[in-house]
Amino acid sequence: MKKIIITIVSLIIIANMVYSHDFHIGDQHTFWQFDVVKGSPDMEKGYYQSDFTCIREGEFTLVFLENNIKDSQLPSEDYINRLFNRFEQIFPLLSEYFGPPSDLDENGKFIILLADIRDWFYYELPTTDDMAPIQGYYWFPFNGMNNNDYLTMDTVQPLIDSYGTLAHEYFHNVYDHMNPEPVDFTDRAVNEALAHYAIYLNGTIDKDSYVQWQFSILKKDLEKGKLLNPFIGKMDYFDIENPDLHHCYAAGYLFMYYVSEELIKDATLKREFFNTLIYEEINASSLDKLTNALWHVGVIDD
Repeated sequence: MKKIIITIVSLIIIANMVYSHDFHIGDQHTFWQFDVVKGSPDMEKGYYQSDFTCIREGEFTLVFLENNIKDSQLPSEDYINRLFNRFEQIFPLLSEYFGPPSDLDENGKFIILLADIRDWFYYELPTTDDMAPIQGYYWFPFNGMNNNDYLTMDTVQPLIDSYGTLAHEYFHNVYDHMNPEPVDFTDRAVNEALAHYAIYLNGTIDKDSYVQWQFSILKKDLEKGKLLNPFIGKMDYFDIENPDLHHCYAAGYLFMYYVSEELIKDATLKREFFNTLIYEEINASSLDKLTNALWHVGVIDD
């Protein structure tokens, strides 16, 4: 794990020495991708490269489509346009709340890759009823390895789900860029809670329904007297087969929602809270970050 973290920092230093790279429709580029099946449990074994073509260019957004993708996995033009147009709105909205993303290639734009994500469904492996295709992912080391800021979205998924995935994964870029060397690499409680809150801020879902959905994830465990604290740093957020993972996602989001919607009513203080979580106590544990931010906005005393 230390090797991975050191590599990330080294790549960022190298990336800052590289000239800017802008893209236009029709341009080809190779990006690092992740094979979920081959990368479990050793993530580096899942790293591979794939070629993409730029198909959309906007003020904030570049969309690339994976080359040689199967016809059955090709997204419709309507899907591509809606996804592209939505991210043109997400970018300034979330930047207002959380600050700007990194800009490794210095072109002022964020890249969305549309790919046939290599998960259990890609390989047509046996799955259980509670398993679903990976809708999208963001992996900070890839950005440094590629010297581009990007996330990957699966080409076939419900449009409304893709909007939330875009907001969630995009937030990770903002957070990871400012906290590239966390004290505990697996402690992502604040990172994931804010990424879930980004879905809420995105505004493409019914907010009350989203809160109820997150609560329903906890309900069965709560009825058994079980409630986990995701901010104490004992949850490995990279262990995607851990049955407690969704519990911690939901608990972290609901706590963040309660603080930002019920305890902090003032809009200026709310932004100070978010910015303190991201830009102060750099690389600290989730608990230390949260304690500092709550103290900063006066929710807790010394």
